[in-house]
Amino acid sequence: STGISATACALHGCFVPHSMVDFQKGERYMNTDYSICNALGYHSESITKALVIYDVGCQWSVNFRSRVENSPSLLLPPALEIVPAVGKFHLAAYKLSCFPRYSLNFIKGAGHLDREILETLWAPFHKISPTARFMTQAHRQEVYDDHMRDSNWKKLVGMVPSSLKKYKNSSRCLEEMNQAYEQLTAVLDPDKVAQWELDALRAEADRGEALDIYLLKGDKAPTFHEVWLQLTKNPKSPSGNVGSVAWLAEGIGIEDSQELQIGQANDCLDQLRMDLGNRAMLY
Repeated sequence: STGISATACALHGCFVPHSMVDFQKGERYMNTDYSICNALGYHSESITKALVIYDVGCQWSVNFRSRVENSPSLLLPPALEIVPAVGKFHLAAYKLSCFPRYSLNFIKGAGHLDREILETLWAPFHKISPTARFMTQAHRQEVYDDHMRDSNWKKLVGMVPSSLKKYKNSSRCLEEMNQAYEQLTAVLDPDKVAQWELDALRAEADRGEALDIYLLKGDKAPTFHEVWLQLTKNPKSPSGNVGSVAWLAEGIGIEDSQELQIGQANDCLDQLRMDLGNRAMLY
């Protein structure tokens, strides 16, 4: 096993039974699909829509349905609508077009949370992972099961005070946001506000590319090839001086050479330290 994965409730942080899997080679979708399918099938008879938040949900969700249909081992509840999303910490590192389509800010009912609950649940696992690494598979599974049951029990007994604290915080934030919203709409054109609200409802219903209305509208920066082409079109200097492209290329080459020399010097220094350390041990 090269690692483990699990599915947990994004709101309360409880591990879903029968959803922990081992990774045999990297973080392959086949293992994640098995975990998520088991989680979605656990006491979900009355659920018609599920919000699935995954670190790479923007890629994983593209062919998820087809993988389930073509697999004899995967099964989803019938008529279950899956809404994919990406946690806010991971989404910040993705390309700009992923933000409106997979951001929790634009999913009704998602709540105002970061949805990175598994990252907090993995922290206690790190304390037992060095010991579990050398256990047999059966022993390791029992240790992990005990750890997850203990984690779920602590979530259960602390759910009431935690929910009360979140409710008070949400009520205070809601009042502040409503006040800011009313102040902003008071100085805007009512027709534009009505049109924006209509566009937001339409994007919420259609999702996908329809959510791109939340992207900032502005001129995109030129690509590397566009800049290169523009530089090559610059008129040559009659004095025979080096052109812009050649000048930039030479400067980049000098920087690369400097970095290479620094790296080689550091490698030599590290090797020298190792040799001195070995000699000291022999002495």
